[in-house]
Amino acid sequence: MHVLYELLEVLDSERIFYSLGRYRSGTVTVHLAVPGERIEFDVESHGSILVSRFIGNEGEILTLEEALNVIDLCKG
Repeated sequence: MHVLYELLEVLDSERIFYSLGRYRSGTVTVHLAVPGERIEFDVESHGSILVSRFIGNEGEILTLEEALNVIDLCKG
């Protein structure tokens, strides 16, 4: 069984919700979101898994103007 299916079976058995994305040839990205953290698993066709973790503060309440400022900061 391919490692992608093994990963999805573990997530399903643990009742961890995820979404799948396809952004480049030979790779499927599995996106997880948990409070305060987002995790991406890039599963390559040959079985390698690359992991990226994004940790942040989920407790902030922003106005629309503040949210738009955050987006502007992300643009660089």
